[in-house]
Amino acid sequence: GSLLNIPRTLIVLSLRLEPGSEQLYREYVADAAHATVLQLGPLSRRQTAALVSQRLDVNSLPEDVATAIFERTEGHPLFVEELALAMRDAGVIRVDAVGHVKGAIEELATFTYPATVQSTVASRIDQLSLPQQLSLRVASVVGRDFDVATVAAVHPAQVTEDEVAKHLSDIERHHLLERGTEDDHYVFKHGLIAEVAYTTLPEEERRRIHERVATSLLSRVGSEPSPLDPVIAQHWIRAGNVEHAEAALERSARYAMGIAAYREAVNFLTEAQELGEEGASPPERARWATELGAAYRALGDLSASHRALEEAASFLGRPLPAVRALLWLGLAGQLIRQVAHRLAPRLFISRRTDQHDRIHQLATVYFAMATTTFASQDATALFYVGLAATNEAERIPPSAVLARGYSFMSYGTGTAGMRGAAARYNDRAVAAADAAGDRQASADVGFNHSVYLTSIGDWGEAGAATDRAIAEFDGLNLHYDYLNASAARTYQLLLEGRWDEAAERYRELAREAEKLEEALHIVWGRVWGASIDVRRGESAVALGELSAVDALADEVGELPAQIARLGFLALGEWRAGRHNQALEHATQSLDLMKRTEWLTAPHAYDGFAATTRVWLAALERSRAEPRGASQHPVRRNAQRACRSMSRLARTVNIARPGQHQAWGRYYSLTGQGRRAMRYWGQGLTEAERLGMPYEEALLLSAMLQHGDLSAKRATNYRERATAIFE
Repeated sequence: GSLLNIPRTLIVLSLRLEPGSEQLYREYVADAAHATVLQLGPLSRRQTAALVSQRLDVNSLPEDVATAIFERTEGHPLFVEELALAMRDAGVIRVDAVGHVKGAIEELATFTYPATVQSTVASRIDQLSLPQQLSLRVASVVGRDFDVATVAAVHPAQVTEDEVAKHLSDIERHHLLERGTEDDHYVFKHGLIAEVAYTTLPEEERRRIHERVATSLLSRVGSEPSPLDPVIAQHWIRAGNVEHAEAALERSARYAMGIAAYREAVNFLTEAQELGEEGASPPERARWATELGAAYRALGDLSASHRALEEAASFLGRPLPAVRALLWLGLAGQLIRQVAHRLAPRLFISRRTDQHDRIHQLATVYFAMATTTFASQDATALFYVGLAATNEAERIPPSAVLARGYSFMSYGTGTAGMRGAAARYNDRAVAAADAAGDRQASADVGFNHSVYLTSIGDWGEAGAATDRAIAEFDGLNLHYDYLNASAARTYQLLLEGRWDEAAERYRELAREAEKLEEALHIVWGRVWGASIDVRRGESAVALGELSAVDALADEVGELPAQIARLGFLALGEWRAGRHNQALEHATQSLDLMKRTEWLTAPHAYDGFAATTRVWLAALERSRAEPRGASQHPVRRNAQRACRSMSRLARTVNIARPGQHQAWGRYYSLTGQGRRAMRYWGQGLTEAERLGMPYEEALLLSAMLQHGDLSAKRATNYRERATAIFE
């Protein structure tokens, strides 16, 4: 009994400092009344591990096991001991003959406390007066931490705030609660106390209080998404109101997207889908799947985004054709529809106003899929979904998705060489965004136009348009789009030859993306940052960077980034003399290049060029080997790489200097010197016209090394190339 009067500080000091303190602790727990068991101060993580090791009679405890027990018990000494012994007895923790400990971490995190501990806590609660017990139980429904006003508002006994404040103050003296960081806020001293208080309240009463709590919190936050929405959703779930829970989870996801908490958004939307699996309507499920696709896109997981969007289209009754032949037929049909819309636009506006929401939803889903199919460079699917989105959006009044659809058409017709049609579609896109009054759509239109301008090498207009889009996205707190536009601007600087500026911006892009856990732009920042190192001859640094994002690049599944990573990895390895590894990666990259039908991404150029240079270097090396060595596989792959460059150059103008350089090198190596010089001359003209200094220097260098030049021209070319390289 005298132990009850010893200050807690002295007890903790004795446990930490005195020899044989473990025995003192055991005697204290064994002899002290239940009234004082919960008063011991929490142990640190290290002390928790030491106590468990002593009770299990082992020399040390694995860090993951110790961490799991510490987090489960929050360092409460009694809970630590009892839980460790119970888990050992249940086989969750296993101690072998030589004292090694293993534990199933997932089971450790959810293992139920022994009945002895729960009964100890229950006895502490039973010592309270009945009004105090009820207030404590109501508080356990509100949550682990709570405020006086909320408990009073949902209290079934209709007590005043002053009465509740008095109850909680008295309970605090029993060491079941402690004051929070704000006035009139309290926190349960341990999660188990809240759990025991919660389970001793009748289920029907719990449901009613949960409903009151949800209603009370909802009245505070209003109609806008709020950080309280996840809490509100959980209260609705426990109240058994699925419909209200789904709405709260959807609001939670929107709030999470707004603060760049994309993983949380995925979790909220997945939970909403699971709740509504039976009762939700197809349009509701399609909406959740669409928002889930946007959340995955923001994380850079484009494969998961595409799957979610395909599911959304299926819920709306218009799935993406699964068979390739049907996709081609669908593309032809959508193209015919678009031509008809241009000839008689008013004829196709839907008079069924009750269908406008569904049409808008379908157009939104299809346009969202344009991003994922662009990443995979599946040209057939890309143009099908882009045309379908535009055709659907033209059936209803001007909207943001119509602006984006016209912007897509501007890019598509522009890369097909129809500059006039591209300009007209861009004008329509700007007008539709203005009519819809949507700032994000206006920014999207401007950014998409800048990508098109990049593909044709109009650096001045492209840079200005991209800078405007960056400012717009930043002002709207659209983190993913801001990073996307920043990456595009940095790539423009790279192609313009402003490497120092580009390298710093790529590093900053990777840092920003890492903060947001956004995989796609981590890959972009690392890969294209490393590409500058490869160009500069700093291969060791680049190879480390490129290898570090191996798994992440595969997970993202963005084809140009995969080709670039493998291409520059191969080029860096070739320059480092690791020829076998270089050809292995160049083979993988070439396989991806051959998979493409009609590439439209300007940033695909670098990876194609790097891969092609490796195969041409391999062809040159094979020609120096003894005559018995076969050159055919290497020559065939070099030719295939050059053909891929030509295919890219058909839609991306900035690839044309690289295409001419590649074919010139190929013809030079196969004994066709005049043809090679003709290609290099054409490439040099293109590089000068487009303002691409690095490509210009490479072409000058090739003509110097392998061409038949006059002394004056050779001197001029050498001086120009040297100045650029420096």
